[in-house]
Amino acid sequence: MHELSGSQEAGRPQRRDAEADMTTPGHVASGAKARTPAGAATPLFVSHSNLEKLLRQRARESILYAPTRYGDALHYRRFESDYEGIVLDGARTVEPIKSFFFKARERLARYFAPGQREEGPAKSITIVGAKACDLRSLELLDRVFGEGVFKEPLYVASRRNNLVISTDCAQYADTCFCNLMGLQPYPRDGFDLNLSAVSGGYLVDVGSSKGRELVEGNEALFSPPSEGQLEERGQARAKALAQLRRHNEAYALEQPFQEVLLRGLRAPVWEALAGRCVGCAACEMVCPTCHCFLIYDQESDGGFEKVRVWDSCHYPGFARTAGGGNPRPLLSERFKNRFVHKFDFSPNNYGMYGCTGCGRCIEACPAGIDIRQVFYDLAAAQKESLDREPIRAAESDR
Repeated sequence: MHELSGSQEAGRPQRRDAEADMTTPGHVASGAKARTPAGAATPLFVSHSNLEKLLRQRARESILYAPTRYGDALHYRRFESDYEGIVLDGARTVEPIKSFFFKARERLARYFAPGQREEGPAKSITIVGAKACDLRSLELLDRVFGEGVFKEPLYVASRRNNLVISTDCAQYADTCFCNLMGLQPYPRDGFDLNLSAVSGGYLVDVGSSKGRELVEGNEALFSPPSEGQLEERGQARAKALAQLRRHNEAYALEQPFQEVLLRGLRAPVWEALAGRCVGCAACEMVCPTCHCFLIYDQESDGGFEKVRVWDSCHYPGFARTAGGGNPRPLLSERFKNRFVHKFDFSPNNYGMYGCTGCGRCIEACPAGIDIRQVFYDLAAAQKESLDREPIRAAESDR
């Protein structure tokens, strides 16, 4: 478990004791969809050996990915036979879970190719070790690509053809702040199965019909939990949440993120932060919710193919028009636009923030820009200025 330190780095706020200042889901946006825990029924128990049997079965029936440790970080790796390296009790992986469903580079279509054949359906995948922040990101992407009049068929098909087995966070990274985004370090919904480590194995919550079918098809591997195991999980979850709250209490806001952002759209903080930003887009590449993309055509096998790749609003040419105009020519404007999209556009259009508190962007940033510090600085600047009504993003100079 990450050791908490009482010392503060230069430029960081001092910690406060008032947990009542914690940002809650109610701060997200009016009209946000209510969330009911999927795993509310009494969980089952699976031993370590029986879980391995279950994973071996899934590896035969699908492509199975699970976290493994490389150096100090966790990365997803495909497992087929050796299950010794799977790490289920760590923090989230470096890679965002979106990369399984919204790929960094993906062929959308082929045309004018001689002897062109239809590609068969992709093999289903099983993802083990997803965390609460990962599941929240999939909820947002499901709304972006899977709802409304126009649905993205490749994303919808890949989401349908998968099984997600999530796990509680027994540890957290120094950059994790999911509690500030209204989450807990353990999943409540969005999974097919969820695993919570207890003595001798795991408690298993069923969160979907696919998860229920998997359990019912392997009934002999599961058993009822003991009262002691249920109590053990409850204590472990309470301890993990309390530790994470203490870890992030210095960054707790008295106002919702959206309100702090809108009040500070013209604050000089943006120019100061943009002076450190190098525009590399590392934050967007590791973000589990960023979903901007670029489509281009290229030659392939005697024909052509249409390819989609991830894109970034940090790039100078991202919003440039065919006539050469650019509504955001300055890096400070592009830097601010990322925050506007995640904390104003997203809740207004999808009923939830475009940030899950996973902290991957903080780890990836070569300039050391911390999204928690950005909001703390915005809130601090507002306290020093006269009170004024929030301005809408459309009325700002972004």
